[in-house]
Amino acid sequence: YLQPYWPDAVELAYTIYPRYRRCGYGYEATTGMLRWAAHTAHVGRFLLSIAAENAASRALAEKLGFVKAIEYHDEQLNLEYVYVLDGKAMAKRVGAYSGESSAPNL
Repeated sequence: YLQPYWPDAVELAYTIYPRYRRCGYGYEATTGMLRWAAHTAHVGRFLLSIAAENAASRALAEKLGFVKAIEYHDEQLNLEYVYVLDGKAMAKRVGAYSGESSAPNL
C-alpha cells in the first residue's frame, strides 16, 4: 500500500510487549536492524506506519530520526502516520555496524 509512494523503501514494524517497554529494547533493536540494513543490505529508505494514538512508537520513530511524511486512514478508518528515514542519513548518524549491543541481557 505504501510502495507507490516510496518504491525503494523497506517498511519495518515492531512490537514491544508491556513487560519490556521503557527499557530501551525498542530503540536498541531497531537501531541495530536499521544500521545493519543500511550498511550491509544497502537499504536506501525506511518506512514506519504508526497509529496516531501510539505516542510511544511515534516518540521512538522521532528519536531514531524518522520524519512524519503523510497521514492516512487504514481499512478500519483509524488514523495512521507514515514516517520516513533516509538510509544514507541514518548510516552517517549512527555510525558503522559493529554487531555489538548496549542493551542489557534478558
